[in-house]
Amino acid sequence: GGAVNRALARQAYLLQSLRMQLEAEECQRVATEMKRTLQPVPLKPGLRIALRHCRVLVEAIDVDHMTNPVRLLGFYASLGLVATLYVVPVYVISRIIMLCHDRPYLCETG
Repeated sequence: GGAVNRALARQAYLLQSLRMQLEAEECQRVATEMKRTLQPVPLKPGLRIALRHCRVLVEAIDVDHMTNPVRLLGFYASLGLVATLYVVPVYVISRIIMLCHDRPYLCETG
């Protein structure tokens, strides 16, 4: 579960980085063209659509991740939760073993 949550955050980050890189390259192209022609230069229409789609995807991933993260037993799935689920039974079993060692009459069967 934690890997899924991290993967969603990574996808949103990569899409955001791609969008920012595309915007920076287009700004550089527009600035260079405006210096050369001294006229306003429009953005490429396909690029405008791609930037909008990247923004929408990042927002959708973020909203979905915040409202529906992968959960286990109602808790946000992470390494800490898995460690806790492992430690609690080990602790209980070790306490039972210690109790049986200290007071064997409590653990007699039959």
